[in-house]
Amino acid sequence: MIARARDREAVEFRESGVEYAGAAGFSAWREFDRDKLPAALLRLAEVVSQWPVAPLTLRLSLPAALHAEFEAAFDAGLVEVECVAEDAEGNEVLREPAPKVRALDGDFLVNVWLKADPNLAVSLKIRADARRLVAKGVSPSVCTVPLRAVG
Repeated sequence: MIARARDREAVEFRESGVEYAGAAGFSAWREFDRDKLPAALLRLAEVVSQWPVAPLTLRLSLPAALHAEFEAAFDAGLVEVECVAEDAEGNEVLREPAPKVRALDGDFLVNVWLKADPNLAVSLKIRADARRLVAKGVSPSVCTVPLRAVG
């Protein structure tokens, strides 16, 4: 069994007593016993649970009155984003100062390397030219971010 993730080392489990033709003997791996497979799977799950699955894509939901203004700022390269995620106790678990905003079929999307954990609250602060937009307390399990103007 092998598990891989972006920016993480590979975790490989090899069954004890099995010869692996061509496998690099110097690579890091963990041995497991077929009779103790549940323990090996729990260890694998523990390691993999710490990895982000994929970038979480958040679709920005803009106030209708600001859509054209935001699009003009985006086209001019004047959109800046800051993303902060907090756990249920209010501890900051992620601060990403400059995730990229991209346009796709008339929508604006932000990718954030964060698990879709419903116990997290995500806040986005966006500066679009002179306009500031925010969304606070968004659950990552809901991928549409309703923005509101704050200045």
